[in-house]
Amino acid sequence: MMDESLHCHLDWWLSGMQFSATTDQSTICQKFFCDIIDPLFCHMSGIIDQYVGPENTDSMWMVWYTRRLGNDLVLEKGPDYRVVEFERCVLSGELNVAPDMKRRIQKRHFLGG
Repeated sequence: MMDESLHCHLDWWLSGMQFSATTDQSTICQKFFCDIIDPLFCHMSGIIDQYVGPENTDSMWMVWYTRRLGNDLVLEKGPDYRVVEFERCVLSGELNVAPDMKRRIQKRHFLGG
């Protein structure tokens, strides 16, 4: 989404940053990328690390959803991925569990839990 938005305002954005323009335009484009875009990506990565957690930790097992809210994205924390996968296997019949456990999982999914 960001690439499309930038390309609307900066025609060189999606062209692989190939410049057929003057050296001045090339320098301005390079400066824009270095001063604006690169720090933005670093800042976004820092926010994700802060809220999602560092790699190779238990927090990485959580399911994360992104939702669009206008021009913004909202990050929502979901259940542990291992639980989601276990429930998927039970509901698909790949795993056999006690009937009571299967009913609880079915009820939870039916209620949108």
